[in-house]
Amino acid sequence: IPYKLESGVKYVQVKINGLSTDMIFDTGCSMTLISVLEAQQLVKRGLLKNEDFLGTTEAIIADGSIVEDAIFNIKTLELSDGNSSIICRNVLTQVSSNAAAPVLLGNGVLDRVASYTIDNDAQVIRFKLK
Repeated sequence: IPYKLESGVKYVQVKINGLSTDMIFDTGCSMTLISVLEAQQLVKRGLLKNEDFLGTTEAIIADGSIVEDAIFNIKTLELSDGNSSIICRNVLTQVSSNAAAPVLLGNGVLDRVASYTIDNDAQVIRFKLK
């Protein structure tokens, strides 16, 4: 999967329930995280519904503070290189009420593959499926 490098951060393009967005490849994030803005875009397009809401959770963010986030079930999250795809189903996703929150691809998805390697020269992440 190709990635873009911006200010030392790796971004991969994903499709969340069919909607394309760039996410930060974040091995330190336990779940997938989107902001309320991405969630609103999904709702507007009918790609996220009330029945996808699973409750709330407390999360410790990078500055050490504790916030309460909504948890939604994302039916499909797809990573693709244009030729082949990895499709993860039923991905628990935190929705931050902070509109400026980064969009993070975390271990809720990364733990579903056997392994991954990062090729910094080619700017790709290679996934090995379980």
